[in-house]
Amino acid sequence: MLSRTTRTLLRAKGVVTILVTMTARVVSAAEFKAKCLAILDEVAETNGEFVVTKRGKPVARVVPVRKDTPVDLSQSVLFEGDVLSPTGVWPEFPGTPPQ
Repeated sequence: MLSRTTRTLLRAKGVVTILVTMTARVVSAAEFKAKCLAILDEVAETNGEFVVTKRGKPVARVVPVRKDTPVDLSQSVLFEGDVLSPTGVWPEFPGTPPQ
């Protein structure tokens, strides 16, 4: 797992050291599968990130849910009236009693 990494970049005019701070910890898919619940708990507690890799290539990112953006579902519900009461119309299917 990586939390901080230092990369050395070689250039024609000399050596430059760049400090890259990674807030995301890198885990393999197998490790994520084995420790999924613990990783989710850590993400929720620390607001950290995890990058899940398969064969060394990143395939997913586990990030905390943003708490500053409230979810408004008030406009996502469509009221159609009383959907539980009988309509009084009996469908015409074979074997149904006549009206």
